[in-house]
Amino acid sequence: MTRDDRVLVLLDGSEMPIAQWAAGCESLSGIGTIDQVRAARRQFAGLENVMFTPGSRQEIPWADMRFSIIVDRSGAEPTLEMMRVLVEGGRIVSDPE
Repeated sequence: MTRDDRVLVLLDGSEMPIAQWAAGCESLSGIGTIDQVRAARRQFAGLENVMFTPGSRQEIPWADMRFSIIVDRSGAEPTLEMMRVLVEGGRIVSDPE
C-alpha cells in the first residue's frame, strides 16, 4: 500500500487494523451493515482520512473507478460492483500489507 492508494474495506465484523492501514494510504473507506458502520465510526472517530457508510459487496455507494485497493476477506468471487469501483490496475486483496 502506498500514500496514493484509496482503499475500500468490506467490513465483516472481524478485527481489522484499520488505523494502521489508514496511516499508509490517502484515504480509507469502509462499507458494511449499519451496526458494523456505527461501531467503526465510534472506534476510528479520530482518524481524518477514514469514513464508513452502509453498503455491501453488491451495493457500493461510490463512483466508478474510485479505489485502487479493495480489502475483502470473504474469499468470494468479486462482484460487478467491486469491479466497477476498482481503478484499472487496482487489486482486491484479503490483507493490503
